[in-house]
Amino acid sequence: MKRLFSLFAFCFSAVLCPAQVPEVFSRLQQAEDYWYDLTKLKAGNALDSCPSATNLAAHFSASFTAATYYEPLAADYARFFSRHRCEALSLYEEVAFFALEQLQDSLYANFFRSNGYLAVFLTGLHPVFDGDFGRKGFWGLTYPTARKYGLRVDDLIDERFSILHATRVAWWYYFDLQVLYNEADLVRLAFVTSPAALEKSIQASITSASNEGSLPLETAQTLFELDLLRHVFHADWIGVKTNRVLGYDAQFADITPRGLVRFDAAEEVLALPKGGLKKWNPVFLQGVYPENYRNTPLRMPKKYAEKFKQLEDTITALSVAKELGILDKPPVVQAVKTPSAGAAVTYKVKPGDALGLIATRHGVSVADLMQWNTLKNDKIFVGQKLLIYNVKEQLEVATPTPAAPKKEPVEKPKGTPKIYVVKEGDNLWMISQLYPGVSADAIAEWNAIKNNQIYPGQQLKIYDSND
Repeated sequence: MKRLFSLFAFCFSAVLCPAQVPEVFSRLQQAEDYWYDLTKLKAGNALDSCPSATNLAAHFSASFTAATYYEPLAADYARFFSRHRCEALSLYEEVAFFALEQLQDSLYANFFRSNGYLAVFLTGLHPVFDGDFGRKGFWGLTYPTARKYGLRVDDLIDERFSILHATRVAWWYYFDLQVLYNEADLVRLAFVTSPAALEKSIQASITSASNEGSLPLETAQTLFELDLLRHVFHADWIGVKTNRVLGYDAQFADITPRGLVRFDAAEEVLALPKGGLKKWNPVFLQGVYPENYRNTPLRMPKKYAEKFKQLEDTITALSVAKELGILDKPPVVQAVKTPSAGAAVTYKVKPGDALGLIATRHGVSVADLMQWNTLKNDKIFVGQKLLIYNVKEQLEVATPTPAAPKKEPVEKPKGTPKIYVVKEGDNLWMISQLYPGVSADAIAEWNAIKNNQIYPGQQLKIYDSND
């Protein structure tokens, strides 16, 4: 497609010429603050060489020709990226390499290498960016764009906050814009603004009698800023010698949980810093890893990841209990005769218990329970006796007994039943969730189960009304 519009609109007076501080600087500063806060890295420079503002401005001039009235804007960019011994430029370069590690060797990585400066313009490479017009995440994607290209965005999950998922969508979106416009500058403008905004600019240029065929000044300035950023991040003489962000990321491991994980439950069992999982995993808006979600792994420091694998069943059980509200009400505390200070009380494991639940009820940690009872993992069984020390104020904490809910009448079985084989860690409620319309009471009645007690390997008849 032949280029339809000149790059710069004519500047009629000094009033119309670019003079205000570019908005992109604010986004870049927010991103810089975010990365320093996340990594706890001290500000510093990790570049082999550090261009001065004068050298960077000269690099711009040598790279492309700009109208005279854009020279102050180029000087602003040169000063911004050379300030504080290039700390900002150094950090953005380090984050860019970190993003490439996340994308691995894929089409999306190649796309980022060529067009990462667009993300710099939109968000400053801020993975949890929250901007105007509903733009969020590393590429500043809007909700309609994210949903159109298959990202999950709801009350629990926002995959725009994943560098990998967001870049995949950015790649497809950019490709479709190329098909639509077939002109590089128009594609870039549509990507960083919107197709609707671009069409408005095109119509304005067509209907302008005094400046026919030229893009409006604001639109042309956006193109100029994009060119500045492209030449900053494609400069041959810029290179990171020690990547501090990659060094920080090396401390983490990715885990795909088998079931539901509430961050507060995991932090409680693993003794993780409160709020840490939410900060390391921004995709999960409510601090919950859904039971059937597999698109994004759970990230945590390596020293906790191995512990998570050992105690996952406890974390899942505690997460389910919290979701069901079992632990929402404070326990009833009753004064009883207890051993002298330092003595232990004996707790007998009941059906439905998990190590995390027992620890929470008694105000101790899972690690303590395992140590006191020489447990190698969090597996326990009904009737097992556990020693519990340090009972607070020499009181025994009794779990409140909720009023028995009124049971709904169970329909008589119809048709041929399905057979479900009980797995370790199952309970009737969890099994009933696998069959919509089937209650735990129904399963218990169909299989003559008393006190909701089931065991691994047991075969249960399930009459599924949906069949």
